[in-house]
Amino acid sequence: MKKIHFCKEEILLALRSVGTGVVRKQAAKKLGISERTLQKNMNFYDITMRDWKPKEEHIIKEGWGAYKLSFEKAIKIREMFYEERMEIKDIAKKYDVTFSTISRIVRNITYKENKTKFGGEAKINVDYRPK
Repeated sequence: MKKIHFCKEEILLALRSVGTGVVRKQAAKKLGISERTLQKNMNFYDITMRDWKPKEEHIIKEGWGAYKLSFEKAIKIREMFYEERMEIKDIAKKYDVTFSTISRIVRNITYKENKTKFGGEAKINVDYRPK
């Protein structure tokens, strides 16, 4: 089997030359390789979409994904769950996000609070004395 390897500039040039649509597939066709081979070459050079797509295509949309919530809303969500005993699915409907988003906030995975209001750390001193 013949190993096909391109330099980073050749890959970027092929990706940038394709307008819209199925970019990797068309770029692979231009280079004369399979889409999987192109992807392996892209992984080798750590080429991501941000490397070859124009900046104007990376517009952050208000009210999408993580931008729907803020740290202040996360604090309110934790209060609703722990103090008001609301269910996660009801909180998710109220904020128009998914169940898993609220679950991650409640478990302090996203929008982390440094001080733990709803728990804490336990310090244990262990004294070991061999016989």
